[in-house]
Amino acid sequence: ETVIIQNPNKAFNLYTDTGDSMARRTTTLLCILLLCTSLIVIPLPLSSVDSSDSAMHIKWHTATDADIEAMRELMCADDQTLSSGDPDHGTGLLMPTPEEWQSLKPLLYTTKVVDSIQLGESLPNSVDHTQSIHFPPVGNQTSENSCLAWSLGYYITTFQEAVEHGWDLSGATCTNGVLSPAYRDMVFSPDFMYHQLNNGYDGGLYGSHGLAFLENMGMCTWDLMPNNASDHTSWPSEAAFRQAPLYRSGDSYYCAFGSGITIDSLKTILDAGHLAFIAVDSSKYGSLTNETWTLDNYNTYNVNHANTVVGYDNSHTYQEGGVTRHGAFKVINSWGTGWPGDTNGDGCFWISYEAMRQRIRYYYYVDNITDYEPEAVATFTIDHDKRGECEISFSNTSTNDTRTFSPYDTGFTSHGGPYPFPSNAIVYDISEIWVSGDDVVMEVYDSTLSLIHI
Repeated sequence: ETVIIQNPNKAFNLYTDTGDSMARRTTTLLCILLLCTSLIVIPLPLSSVDSSDSAMHIKWHTATDADIEAMRELMCADDQTLSSGDPDHGTGLLMPTPEEWQSLKPLLYTTKVVDSIQLGESLPNSVDHTQSIHFPPVGNQTSENSCLAWSLGYYITTFQEAVEHGWDLSGATCTNGVLSPAYRDMVFSPDFMYHQLNNGYDGGLYGSHGLAFLENMGMCTWDLMPNNASDHTSWPSEAAFRQAPLYRSGDSYYCAFGSGITIDSLKTILDAGHLAFIAVDSSKYGSLTNETWTLDNYNTYNVNHANTVVGYDNSHTYQEGGVTRHGAFKVINSWGTGWPGDTNGDGCFWISYEAMRQRIRYYYYVDNITDYEPEAVATFTIDHDKRGECEISFSNTSTNDTRTFSPYDTGFTSHGGPYPFPSNAIVYDISEIWVSGDDVVMEVYDSTLSLIHI
């Protein structure tokens, strides 16, 4: 049998051998061609991981049944529309129906629910990350329903990695979804996330899937998968897959306003250098008064759009309940600039402290892993006409630890859509199960047929 393996002493240079100790298995299943043409396990050097945050102290627990029921009450929707009322601007944040919620529950049991956030030091009067040289330009998803990928992948991942690596993005522009060429290796591509999660069509994403994608898959930069709002189906190149594990996120944290999570909690997150992802109703942008949502003009719990909290200002002034109030959170949209409500043309708006607490009600933030490098990755190719019918997993035969090739590690069925796998190799980080000297088995399950061991 012909063998393709990775020489660990010559990083990313492939060679072939015909020895008995190495094997390549090619399998044909009935009339559906399923070819696992290669599996390459590449041991890579370890590096230190530090996800601690000296600016704040967080108390959290893993989600319980009571937490998940509370989340269901906030997030379930019997009837949701993704329409923003503006054909030039897409939305794309899906809220599950009660039936869909049941399929999401296994993923939600891994959620880190924050109980309290304590200050490491006193808070400043204001924070505005959009003024940082590490912040990307205002993005524009145009009419595509990819808002979650723009919030989590474009804004949050780019800002975190630019801060970590000292990338200066102050000269970058993003016009009609096209990023200035000189910065494409420092800004992350929303399409890398969107195309792997959207079932192969422009139908939006679930927030929990996007958050788990950052943790399990990582992100690639714009140059390796340029954003293309007219393409919703193509999968990444080998170079994009290979780069993504270097930019996997740390844990994501769910924060619901209540006795332990206050306005100051979100301020603390922002002051510590994080951004936050929130869910909003895009049809309400036209009701912004002086670019501010208050309890008066944002009176809804319907949501269809992901936005990103980028700062706060205790001095921001507005009218609420007939009283002059001060203090609001700054939020960035992914519609470019000049959309209804964006009167000053900066692509941002404000949410009063009380509107954030009483109307938005919850947010997520994501930890960054600094200097992460995979310990081992698997490289493989598959020839199959319907990638959405396949589940792929890797198991350590000694420890029985398993890692599923999935953007949220719960099975890949039906989320690749009815389209073929790419002809190029796919690269997946298996560091969590890798032990030097142990065998790793790849399993491919075709939902229409049976299980194949590689």
